[in-house]
Amino acid sequence: MRINYINGLRLIATLGVVFLHASAGILDLREIPSPTDKFMHTCFKYSMQFAVPIFVMISGALFLNPANM
Repeated sequence: MRINYINGLRLIATLGVVFLHASAGILDLREIPSPTDKFMHTCFKYSMQFAVPIFVMISGALFLNPANM
């Protein structure tokens, strides 16, 4: 039995991790002068952290049922 939505979840999680690392790099390497801009960057960074647990769940789903690979 194949889980059809796994590839879609992989794509969403991959994009989320890329955006997470990009926004973390912006926050860590640059001095953001405006508190509003810093707040928006921080909100964006934390909204992308959903992607890490998705990777863990995808791995668990594939390990539990190896026929899905």
